[in-house]
Amino acid sequence: MSHSRREFLKSLVGMSTVVSLSPAVPLFLRRSAVAAEAAQGNAETVLVVTQLSGGNDGLNTVVPYSDDAYGRSRQTLRLTGDEVHKIDSLLGFHPKMQGFSRLFREGRLTVVQGVGYPNSNRDHDAALRDWHTARPADAACQTGWLGRTFDLVGRPTEPDVPGVCVAAIPQPFALNAERTVVPSVPDPRQWLRADRRKSAATASG
Repeated sequence: MSHSRREFLKSLVGMSTVVSLSPAVPLFLRRSAVAAEAAQGNAETVLVVTQLSGGNDGLNTVVPYSDDAYGRSRQTLRLTGDEVHKIDSLLGFHPKMQGFSRLFREGRLTVVQGVGYPNSNRDHDAALRDWHTARPADAACQTGWLGRTFDLVGRPTEPDVPGVCVAAIPQPFALNAERTVVPSVPDPRQWLRADRRKSAATASG
């Protein structure tokens, strides 16, 4: 039996609102989930968290193209208003982010800038731990913010799981849970029939 991306996520997650309504999830995500579920008439909602590891350049992802300070500070890296996908008169998406721009225009994407927390740790490893645990004051914390959410919403007596990691890398620390087993799927195409897998590979190539 073949699976669409939506069916794949639903079959693995199998819970309305997934982690969106848990008290362990940031408030703006919970509000977004509530709004989305209300708009869909209480249809099942799946929260997809995408982790972009590495040295992402935030100023050239969502670009303040009309800001003079940005232009003066980036003589060689700056992007102009003619190059970006404009959000408004100040900001624009990087030229390679056509898909993000389309989702934004369709009202399916929101940009949240300047996210941080007071007294952030400037040590790289410690800051990563703060990010994954969402508990900056607890250096001994062994669970991630998503893992704790899975523990709260999981139903041990049912075959469904509250979350899944789809990645060809080791699970992020944010998924560490105390009671819940979070499965990892290196490539979702392995869930497709051979003929559908070939079509998906051709489309992605």
